Amino acid sequence: MAKDGTLNDTDAKYLEDVIKSQIRAKMAEQISDVDVIVPTDQDLINTSSLGMTVKIQPLGYLTWITVNLGLTKNI
Repeated sequence: MAKDGTLNDTDAKYLEDVIKSQIRAKMAEQISDVDVIVPTDQDLINTSSLGMTVKIQPLGYLTWITVNLGLTKNI
């Protein structure tokens, strides 16, 4: 995490890679591709929330399914 409370590039890349590998492991026979985007400009300290975009391309389709996900400390 950076000094200003945002996610640094290394941590964002790590989260993207871990999530991609988990999705590929569980859905390998059902998807052609997966992409995860974790923006680094989020203020984690003050918001206690982390948002990300997960894009999945189903097997045999040219279009992507895009899902915006968020993790928060408290609801």
